[in-house]
Amino acid sequence: MQLNEWFKLVRERLGEITVIWNLGNGDPLFVDNIFKNNDIKLEDIVEIDSSSSPLFIINYAYTNETPYKSYRIAPEYTIYNKGHELLKRLMRQEM
Repeated sequence: MQLNEWFKLVRERLGEITVIWNLGNGDPLFVDNIFKNNDIKLEDIVEIDSSSSPLFIINYAYTNETPYKSYRIAPEYTIYNKGHELLKRLMRQEM
């Protein structure tokens, strides 16, 4: 599968450079296993800059209901709760 080839190419060419992979709401659910098999966390907090004011990205691949077809739709309260959970985890890490 093409995605596995991309993961392999990134590992070969970029070595220890941090690459941020993020699933999107348009990605079919079978892609989750491909990410997991390549040791990529599906929901995570990633620090992208550790300077005096660190910068983080929170990954969560779901969206609320839209008029477009999407593989990853969740109620707004679920998205809110997941964001809240990840932010609390980030705050515990930073303290």
